[in-house]
Amino acid sequence: MAVELSPSTSTQGAVAREQLFEVLQRICARDETMDDFLTLALSTEDLYTQGSIQDRILLDNMTQEEQQIARNYVLLVPLTVPDPMFLSDCIRGIEIRVHQGLFLFRTEVLPEFLHHAYPEGHLETCQFVLHSHLLGAGPRSEAVLLQNDTEIP
Repeated sequence: MAVELSPSTSTQGAVAREQLFEVLQRICARDETMDDFLTLALSTEDLYTQGSIQDRILLDNMTQEEQQIARNYVLLVPLTVPDPMFLSDCIRGIEIRVHQGLFLFRTEVLPEFLHHAYPEGHLETCQFVLHSHLLGAGPRSEAVLLQNDTEIP
């Protein structure tokens, strides 16, 4: 599993951002693999620790394609983390980077995705999904039911 990302360059943030959206698109199309999980964690870690502030993912700076990938990821893909026992064998030597990348994905990237995926007025649902992900809760359904039984497609 050669997932280690390249050393820091002037375009590291842009490359990491591109890798992040590419892996999210793959994850939306099929089951997540360990390589996908590691690429997601490491590209997020690179984006937020090596990249510039302009490269970070914000609601206001996502392209149309990135917005669609984010929406698909939030609404269609179970938010899961590989089994820690299995994970420890796969990340020897990069444990801190993987854990930091996962933390940054959950606290920096996912909130931006959720604000894009859920229309205004559905803050409670957005907070519930984010809270479930932070706690490592199980898979989501394809649509989230709100308290008043309306559905977000």
